[in-house]
Amino acid sequence: MLTEEKEKGGHGECSDSSRMAETWKSIWKLECTSKIKHFLWRACKNILPTNYCLAKRKVSKWEGCAWCGEKETSSHVLWDCRIAADTWRESGLKLPVWKNSHRDFLDVYWRLREDAKGIDWTAFATIAWGIWNNRNLYKHEGKCKSARVLVSEAFRYTEEYRKGNSITSLFSRKPPELSSQWRPPDSG
Repeated sequence: MLTEEKEKGGHGECSDSSRMAETWKSIWKLECTSKIKHFLWRACKNILPTNYCLAKRKVSKWEGCAWCGEKETSSHVLWDCRIAADTWRESGLKLPVWKNSHRDFLDVYWRLREDAKGIDWTAFATIAWGIWNNRNLYKHEGKCKSARVLVSEAFRYTEEYRKGNSITSLFSRKPPELSSQWRPPDSG
């Protein structure tokens, strides 16, 4: 797909611009916080600061995954790595099980959009965001949450967002009560 073209030295542009437009629309229309949409967009654009991307830009010399040592691409850390795979399995989302041979998470996202039906995409994005945060926690502090904890936190976060942003919730909010009536400032 895109990765193969990039590896050959091409620009990696999608030949189907409507497919790319649909991909970005599907991300920006998710019912989740902007930071999760932005994270998923960055993952699909392959611009997360993975060890592979940092090494490619000469920021770091090591391109390996902090957990397993394999080349840490966005696809690896969010899909292929054992920690990620355990988390997806724990999620209960009906995701196909396959090993991704590409380094771009966009390829994973496209394939899931085509092959997997009935996925809660907001939960998917939130879990991926949780995996990324767990990777950062491990890389910078040496701590790692279990797959069960990651999934539980992601579903709780998703549910809180949905409750706080439902139509009935938005219209049932009352404006704050003012403690005093406004009056013009004293002249002088």
